[in-house]
Amino acid sequence: MYAVESRVQGKMLIVRVTGDILLPMAINFQEELCSCVYAKRLPEVIIDLSQMGRMDNAALGVLVTASTLFSKRGMRLFLFNPAQHIEKLIKEIGIEKFFPIFATEDELLNHKLSDAE
Repeated sequence: MYAVESRVQGKMLIVRVTGDILLPMAINFQEELCSCVYAKRLPEVIIDLSQMGRMDNAALGVLVTASTLFSKRGMRLFLFNPAQHIEKLIKEIGIEKFFPIFATEDELLNHKLSDAE
């Protein structure tokens, strides 16, 4: 099971995902993530993966799809501090090019929109 919490900070929507997201939950996760993001319509979406448990290829596929969908609406998706096992999976699959990854809160808070373009 997983949980999604969001908060607004400036022009960023920070979405913290905790728990496990595996194939059976991937569609629900995508719907919940998109609903949360589209409700706020901010230019930057930060997915905080620091407290993730297990995550499989289906869940990572949701993040890639979300990145594409958000981009079409003028938004950028970033990942924040993915748990070590998640970052390893992202690199193994080769999808790190879909979203910049911030390792620290300082990096996240000090970036500029123009840095991401």
